[in-house]
Amino acid sequence: MTQRQLIPALLIATAATMAFPLTKLAGHEWAAYALTALILIHLYVARTRLPQLFRRRQAPALRIYSIANLLFLAVTVICFLSGFAFSSLIPHPGREFLRWCKYIHICSAAWWYLLLGVHLGLYRHVFRRFLRRLPARAVRLALGAMTAYGLYIAGARNFYLKLAALYLKHPKPEPSALLFFWDYLCILIAFAVLTAILHDRYLRSIARKRQ
Repeated sequence: MTQRQLIPALLIATAATMAFPLTKLAGHEWAAYALTALILIHLYVARTRLPQLFRRRQAPALRIYSIANLLFLAVTVICFLSGFAFSSLIPHPGREFLRWCKYIHICSAAWWYLLLGVHLGLYRHVFRRFLRRLPARAVRLALGAMTAYGLYIAGARNFYLKLAALYLKHPKPEPSALLFFWDYLCILIAFAVLTAILHDRYLRSIARKRQ
């Protein structure tokens, strides 16, 4: 299985896992297992490039990938372990322990989603082949509008508060599944687009220094 074949499956599994208000705990749990399995396959497919993350001496242009990917991997582990405490596959670990796991899981899940957007923004070249088939102006307008809406709706959905560990409650029931997925898609695109813009500027600054 190639990375391009994995990407749609990873995005679908991510959407299913994020949809806790729609799937409840049982659906969320098994969607998370599927997502974890796909992440492990993703890492296995990219295994030849993984040692590059731990090199001490790296070019500035490559260092940003290592930092972002290592942080993403660490948050993934924290998110999975804190969520696994609620699993039906293990004995009940105690109410107080679960209370703290819930707080950690909600906060780390928000950071995981943000870092997923950063990851997609850094590896935007994967999507360029598809986007080039569409009118460039329409793509820019659509991405701009979705980014603006994503940044707004992230605040409306307390996403920023979750990042700061200031809102650690289970989400309320969703009146519309379509609106839920649209909102979180725009949030993801917003972080990816902002990352792409900042990364392009970073690369240009490095190129200017070399001249």
